[in-house]
Amino acid sequence: MRLPLFDIIDATIDRLNADRALYDEVANQLRIYFGNALSEHKECLLNASTRVKSADSLREKMLRKNLYKLSADPQVILNHLSDIVGIRLQCRFMAEEQRVYRAVCEYAHERDDEGYFYNPDAPMVRLELASPQPQTQVNGFSIYRIDGVYLIYGRMVRFELQIKALVHAFWAEIEHEVIYKNNSYVLLDKFMKEMLTLSYNNLTLVDSQLYTIYRQMQLQSASRESYLRSGMVYSVLAKAISDLFFSKMRASLGLTLNCREVCDVLSRYVLLRYQRLIPNGDVITNIFQRLNHLIQTPMDFESPLSLETDYQTDSPFCRILADYWLTVINKDYDWNLFFRMLFALEPGSNVDDLSMFLNMLLERFQRDALYEPLSEVLDEQERQRFRSDVLEHLAHSMVKRGDTSMLHWEQLKEYERRIRGMVDHFVKLSEEERKSFRLPENAFD
Repeated sequence: MRLPLFDIIDATIDRLNADRALYDEVANQLRIYFGNALSEHKECLLNASTRVKSADSLREKMLRKNLYKLSADPQVILNHLSDIVGIRLQCRFMAEEQRVYRAVCEYAHERDDEGYFYNPDAPMVRLELASPQPQTQVNGFSIYRIDGVYLIYGRMVRFELQIKALVHAFWAEIEHEVIYKNNSYVLLDKFMKEMLTLSYNNLTLVDSQLYTIYRQMQLQSASRESYLRSGMVYSVLAKAISDLFFSKMRASLGLTLNCREVCDVLSRYVLLRYQRLIPNGDVITNIFQRLNHLIQTPMDFESPLSLETDYQTDSPFCRILADYWLTVINKDYDWNLFFRMLFALEPGSNVDDLSMFLNMLLERFQRDALYEPLSEVLDEQERQRFRSDVLEHLAHSMVKRGDTSMLHWEQLKEYERRIRGMVDHFVKLSEEERKSFRLPENAFD
């Protein structure tokens, strides 16, 4: 048995493959179109390359972007993709990117009723040219990226146009192969990303930049060693968890997804959990024995997850979170992957593992240290009521957030800061104000 979402993915891939000849024809016609559009700028245009999205790329994007949630109809999903066909216009220098962009705009000078621009001699190509260019990417760098549609045989095929200088094309390949595809948990990940960004900004001075990186690493070695000593246990364990599940994921799915933050969460939880299970034993050795056992265990990343029995709890906080997770565990693949990893790492049953994880979250947010100032103004019963109200608000806020980022380490610490901030605010109120005090609905948003 497998998750229904994989049936949607497979059906969408089948539809993509069935129409591949059509998409190949569109790609070929786009090369001709933009060759004509830039016929007067051949001196700066090095190449016009096209590609049709591969089955593996589509499968990976549907999982990364949760596209299986859009519709059960494969054609609806394919129609939603803005880059089913891609074309790249490559020029020599960054300054020439704008020249190529302006030439494209001048060629498609008429506007249709939908807001797309086109050339009357080639009306099948429609370009969305109203958006500001260049656009800012997620990585902070700029790119000339234009959405377009190609009208063919009564259908509309979406495509994506990119205009890139040699430097940007070179960096895009590095970023795609080294960063985007490298989902493994990397020690000192932030440091390496900063160095890669620095390299991008000075790519024309590669030799001197590499030397600068080397010198920077030497100069920062002392501070890095201090960081490693304080966080090495979590980092090493997180990397071990990442390596294990990524190899299993690739064997089962044929791809890997980025879940480094999840590996960090699980490393901290597993370490604390094992410290409680074996308070006087060799915790690290026992954890790695568990990981070694899992290496020998086959894993299916397409099957649904379930609990052996109903989850029982007296805590509203735990109940709210559990009810939410049980509704999405086989619908949202991010949550499915998180609990698949958690259930595998924990030695008990799935329902016991869920219960223990929720209890440890509850302990974190209800511990006395967070609410200690309340003892100055409230009796024990009132303090418990205040704490219960805070925890219920927190649980609803976490559910409202929805994704796995609710469990990221920095987010958990932010929730603690919010709790302590509310406690301190309450204590400073007058007695009359405390009597009418109600927690705001968005206290944790």
